[in-house]
Amino acid sequence: MLLDKIEQFRLLRSRIEDLLLAGDDGKVADLDQQLSACLQSILGHSAASAAESRLKVEFVLELLVTELDRTSTVDSLVELILSEFDKTFAEVS
Repeated sequence: MLLDKIEQFRLLRSRIEDLLLAGDDGKVADLDQQLSACLQSILGHSAASAAESRLKVEFVLELLVTELDRTSTVDSLVELILSEFDKTFAEVS
């Protein structure tokens, strides 16, 4: 389920990049809304296992690298990473 959401996010992002390169700004707004909803779904997803938690953290780290120019996004992603680590360590203890 989480993997499907991540793949959908990557597909939407790729389509947006293609449209921007083609100069088709009209379709970008709709896809951008879909991308935002998809991202919120991923970030709000409660990991059901250590594997899902790791996948979520890997996704967030990947996103963090691509979003370094957006301070608020970076701050929220760092908080999410720390939260995921806290949950994982609480499960192990």
